[in-house]
Amino acid sequence: LRVLCADEDEAALRETAAILRALGHEVTEFAIGTSEVADAIAREDPDASVVVVHNDDEHALGLIDEIVSFSSGPVVALLDDEDPEFIRDAADRGIHAYARPIEPDAVQSALEVAMRRHAEQSKLTVTVSQLENALERRAVIDPQQSGEPRLAGPKRLDRNDRPAIHHAIPPIPWPVRRPAPPHRAPNGACRRVSASWCCTP
Repeated sequence: LRVLCADEDEAALRETAAILRALGHEVTEFAIGTSEVADAIAREDPDASVVVVHNDDEHALGLIDEIVSFSSGPVVALLDDEDPEFIRDAADRGIHAYARPIEPDAVQSALEVAMRRHAEQSKLTVTVSQLENALERRAVIDPQQSGEPRLAGPKRLDRNDRPAIHHAIPPIPWPVRRPAPPHRAPNGACRRVSASWCCTP
């Protein structure tokens, strides 16, 4: 994976980068301040990002906010110690996984979980978008079932409109089919079939 590392401590970033490279990943960029995140992501568009958390929780949360806003990949938080309150706040901002402590096996597992969850989330987003489009198309085709107003079009005549139409336009008589006089065969056997006469010998 191509991974972006973010932390306020440059020395800690280098240690994390060494772990990621040992795991076979490519570390594309370092980001120390929140102002650097957008430029780093625009240059490299990483597959995933990791934010190393030390003493400054607010700075780490700011980095997570910026990465989630600009990156198309998942975000992983790396912590030395368990911190439920920080994890809750980071989850609200969009992290996909976290690792504690910052060791190779934990970091690799967190990256795998983050990539899987991100793929599932992306698939769900596409499915929801398809359903919304289908509902919009159905609203245009069948406005009565969708509950939306009918689009403008030819007005259907109701019962109240018909008398005015009949007064304005003389009624056109329907053709009346009269049965033809019976044609008798030599034996005079005739029978009526529907509106016609059929005679048989």
